[in-house]
Amino acid sequence: GLITPAWALGLGVMVAVVQYMFGPWMLDLTLSWLYRLRWVAPEDLPEHLRVFVADVCGREKMRVPSFGIIDDGAPQAFTYGRVPNDARVVISRGVLELLDPAEVEAVVAHELGHACNWDMVLMTIAGLVPLLAYTVFRQLSPKDSSDSGDNKGAGALVAIGAFVIYLVSEYLVLWFSRTREFSADRYAARVTGNPNALATALVKIGYGLAAAGATDPQAAEQGSKRRTRPLAGTGALGAFNMFDRRDAV
Repeated sequence: GLITPAWALGLGVMVAVVQYMFGPWMLDLTLSWLYRLRWVAPEDLPEHLRVFVADVCGREKMRVPSFGIIDDGAPQAFTYGRVPNDARVVISRGVLELLDPAEVEAVVAHELGHACNWDMVLMTIAGLVPLLAYTVFRQLSPKDSSDSGDNKGAGALVAIGAFVIYLVSEYLVLWFSRTREFSADRYAARVTGNPNALATALVKIGYGLAAAGATDPQAAEQGSKRRTRPLAGTGALGAFNMFDRRDAV
């Protein structure tokens, strides 16, 4: 009640724009400082992956994205940025250890698909739809008690309709997010020519994330049974970690 709906809408849009413009830099810093992310040059990637990425980016006329590796045994990969030529692809040590070369390429291709399909822009715009619908609901809600009964009734109906649209749009955003994942899967299958590699990679990643007590390979070499903390490298993304263990380090 402190500001008008129009000002609230403008503030919400401004926050979304600021997040879109500066969010990647903030995530760069957060991942580097808190989650042992190290950025690697293309030549420091495994040879097969370097050649694959260069080939795909050449075909798509896209700059080779920045690659980061998180020192975490849980297999995970994600991408973020603003536009295709500004994309960052982050993979965990677990991806490189658990998957074979063809599967690693398929996982990276999925992330490249998000960038090539402009998913960062599309999801930012989609996220604004519920905000706009809710603002319309607030603006059209009956506010003046001096309105006649007919006006109040019409205003209430419009407000209910706008609120229903707001609720539906929330679920539509979730549906749209899922379709972007399917589109990235399709992209990976197309550029690799090996959809089975992506399928087996997803199975291995699923089992790898479920293996909450997997011994850290580096620690095992030193005779230690130190456990990895699942998804530790993705905490900055706000992901829920149902496998957190008190004995994990």
